[in-house]
Amino acid sequence: MPVTAQQLVEELQIFGLECEEAVAEKLPQLSVLYGQNEEEMMRELIAFCTSTQKNCVTAETLNSFEHEFLSKRLSRARHQASKDSGHAGARDIVSIQELIEVEEEEETLLNSYSTPSKEPVTLLGQIGCDSNGKLNSKSVILEGDREHSSSAQVPVDLSELKEYSLFPGQVVVMEGINTTGRKLVATKLYEGVPLPFYQPTEEDGDFEQNMVLVACGPYTTSDSITYDPLLDLISVINRDRPDVCILFGPFLDTKHDQVENCLLTSPFEDVFKQCLRTITEGTRSSGSHLVFVPSLRDVHHEPVYPQPPFSYSDLPPEDRKRVLFLSDPCSLSINGVVFGLTSTDLLFHIGAEEISSSSRTSDRFSRILKHILTQRSYYPLYPPHEDMAIDYENFYAYAQLPATPDVFIIPSELRYFVKDVLGCVCVNPGRLTKGQVGGTYVRLYLRRQTTEDGEGRRSPCVAVQVVRI
Repeated sequence: MPVTAQQLVEELQIFGLECEEAVAEKLPQLSVLYGQNEEEMMRELIAFCTSTQKNCVTAETLNSFEHEFLSKRLSRARHQASKDSGHAGARDIVSIQELIEVEEEEETLLNSYSTPSKEPVTLLGQIGCDSNGKLNSKSVILEGDREHSSSAQVPVDLSELKEYSLFPGQVVVMEGINTTGRKLVATKLYEGVPLPFYQPTEEDGDFEQNMVLVACGPYTTSDSITYDPLLDLISVINRDRPDVCILFGPFLDTKHDQVENCLLTSPFEDVFKQCLRTITEGTRSSGSHLVFVPSLRDVHHEPVYPQPPFSYSDLPPEDRKRVLFLSDPCSLSINGVVFGLTSTDLLFHIGAEEISSSSRTSDRFSRILKHILTQRSYYPLYPPHEDMAIDYENFYAYAQLPATPDVFIIPSELRYFVKDVLGCVCVNPGRLTKGQVGGTYVRLYLRRQTTEDGEGRRSPCVAVQVVRI
């Protein structure tokens, strides 16, 4: 039998609590709304009033009780249900507290999206856009995670922030004032912190110096399919004899004229296999280890991100120990030096969506690279670029940074560069061909450097050269 509002008021009076008439009518509604047993909810309300030293249940008291207790309980129940269902959802914020360089109590940090307050509040969430268009300074929203705020959203006013750099999907902590409960006027923006660097062990061994050559496709000019630039690169490998060659796709480019216009006489797979044979057989005398990383532009390969490694069963036995096929993205250790590798043009993707404001000259590439390292993800942009087909079931397993890489290779259509960002050497090698002319590749020299006590970390990458082919 349902409990009436009058019975609930009488129970409150037993404990010396008065209740306004309008508030009394709302009590049974709240128990239904939040799926609470009336008696259990009354016990929690009495405990709440006792702990906050209230002797009368007013509308303000009930609003506080609803926000600070009932809504959280519902949020936890929903989160548990989502975990039990086995699917976390693409937009869940994973291990979010670890990303942020700010110490706040969890309750304060995550639960002030819609509560009016004249005091500064601190919110944790993911940057989004309030429309289908591109992000701009007037369309920024902050969306909370599922567990603590039921994915609540609040529009953000950036007018009080002197400096910011934001993109959709970025996880941030913002401090500001939300006087109406409908808009956060941001006054402070906290950035994430990168993961620690990998610490080499005795198993990694010691080495004097390694040379690593890095090149990114296409390996043909736009007017030919004869792979002449690739043959020039093979000559360089045989001459310089690098310890490791990291070769990024595309090896047969979806954007090549003869591919787009269906002018090839052989199947795509056959052309790719011939390309691999040319590389493996042509570099055999050099003894170099070969690392192949696919690209979403490889026409014969699965166009999904994260992208699985190439499969090539025809590899000769004498080449199997020196040839390695990796996924995109991936992390690779070379004698304990960790490389972060991705063939996806993340600089272009984030650069097209980022908004920023700064009172001083700011290097755009360095900003984007810093975002990637502090967000701890090979692809932190959400929603993704229209060219990307992301498999979110594998995304969290294969597209997260396990550690801050010593060297981060991030090929792009944008101009080649070498930059030190937060102690990580970030390299855009450019592409081996640019239209009908040759492009660039990169040589890196690695040497583990000993450090004195208290000196701090020294990068194992001692030199980088960008070379024209």
